[in-house]
Amino acid sequence: MISKLLSKTTPLPSALLDAHFVEEQIGDGRIGPSDFKAFYALTVAPDGLPVWRAALSESKTWNRFSNDDDIRRAAPKKAQPWWVSGADLGALEFYSPESLTGRFNGWVGIAPDGRIFVYSFTM
Repeated sequence: MISKLLSKTTPLPSALLDAHFVEEQIGDGRIGPSDFKAFYALTVAPDGLPVWRAALSESKTWNRFSNDDDIRRAAPKKAQPWWVSGADLGALEFYSPESLTGRFNGWVGIAPDGRIFVYSFTM
């Protein structure tokens, strides 16, 4: 299901070994439109990371962390055991989520062990 969600804009660079997903709605859609935040945690074979890096584009400056509030906003409201911890964020390489999610806002963070975290949102 996650592969299908992420491959709407382009095929995935390699197969997923494991995946988790949660989406949160902000607003009820009755007084103006609702916005959404999506959180993905993907696991790929570590030797497949070079093709992921090659398929992703550089993270935009407005999607980089500037303070602790940015880090807290980039986490699900209900803590998920599979989501990246604040302490592990420093080890991630950041890329744009656009080619995976079709959204400009957010980031893709690649860990050296084959875990890939995707945070995207509408506004």
